[in-house]
Amino acid sequence: EREAAHLQIGRTLASQTEPAAIEENLFEIVNQLDRGAALIDSTQERDGAAELNLLAARRAKASTAYSSSMAYLSAGRALLGADSWERQYALTLAFELELAECEFLTGLLAEAEARLSTLDARVRNLVDRAAVTQLRVTICAALDLHQRGIELSLEYLRRIGIDWSPHPSRVEVEQEYDRIWQRLGSRPIEALIDLPIMTDPEQRATLDALTPALPAAVFTDENLNCLLLCRMVNLSLEHGNCAASCFAYAMFARVLGPYFGDAAAGFRFGKLAFDLIERPGLGRYKARVTSVFAFLVNPWAKHISTSQALGRRAFDIAQETGDLTFAAYCAACSITILLGSGTPLDEVQVEAEKGLEFARRAKFGVVVDFVVGTLMAIRSLRGLTLDFRSFDDAEFDEVRFERHFEA
Repeated sequence: EREAAHLQIGRTLASQTEPAAIEENLFEIVNQLDRGAALIDSTQERDGAAELNLLAARRAKASTAYSSSMAYLSAGRALLGADSWERQYALTLAFELELAECEFLTGLLAEAEARLSTLDARVRNLVDRAAVTQLRVTICAALDLHQRGIELSLEYLRRIGIDWSPHPSRVEVEQEYDRIWQRLGSRPIEALIDLPIMTDPEQRATLDALTPALPAAVFTDENLNCLLLCRMVNLSLEHGNCAASCFAYAMFARVLGPYFGDAAAGFRFGKLAFDLIERPGLGRYKARVTSVFAFLVNPWAKHISTSQALGRRAFDIAQETGDLTFAAYCAACSITILLGSGTPLDEVQVEAEKGLEFARRAKFGVVVDFVVGTLMAIRSLRGLTLDFRSFDDAEFDEVRFERHFEA
């Protein structure tokens, strides 16, 4: 009887609410419908209620209410039923991707990877496969499985006719790099901000799929990292700018000096990326671009202390947008910037302890290890370890820490 009352309230609210006002009353409508969902017999009505749950889940996720988002997703997915892949492919895929992302954001990494592995066999087109690949590689990064992430990225590339080795030669990289300057021609780097918006959905999906491969390749092979970057820049020059182009330009800026010997061009590409994320529709990777510019590009051209405010901004954006990977990177890199800026060690230690707490909550192992090592170095310099030449103290065992890396 109570379920029937909730269902009737939900139906009345949904029918009497103008389409333009649905967003405003979304949670109230969905909460009522979900309480009476067991009584909905019509497939059409169940699908409609599922769509409302998806909207509610996305709104909850946008406000970082991940547990609430998961609840709406679970309710909506149940409404679709077992035959939804045949009846409602696009809607079912959307639910499964959102569920995997929420599992990732709430620390259920193994569950997210298992879901995506199953999903990989169900996708019907390149754009959907790119979305699955992007999230799988992102999860691999959080699990410190960078080699596996690269395998998935290269497997995706093979599906679109690009057969690359995980360890390409320097010659291959230089050839792709030369094509950038040939395409750029006489235009200044800054002119790329006015490239048309990329409209080809498959090219845009490919750039999105390769985005998480860039930080993964930093850990596996320098040549591959640079080859991926050069190809992403070339795709942008050929097809126009998209959100992932901004991240590609920023990461390309990072290697232009150390790898290609052109630090001046590196800063210009970094500034291009930093400016481009403010254009409408191009801010999806704002946290990543800001962090790369702050920590890996700006210090090569400006005083290192100028990166402190940029780094804090990047961390805040990453948290607001749910980009836990780069929020963790920001937490680690901010400590290095403070050390390089000559900040008093007691202040740096406080920030390092905050960064360590965040990285542990995010379950981002590689960042935890980095911050632990940095924190113990700070404690040693402050005379807080048992001996200046050792990181050992009452709670930390340096030998055990080293064995952890060998495992």
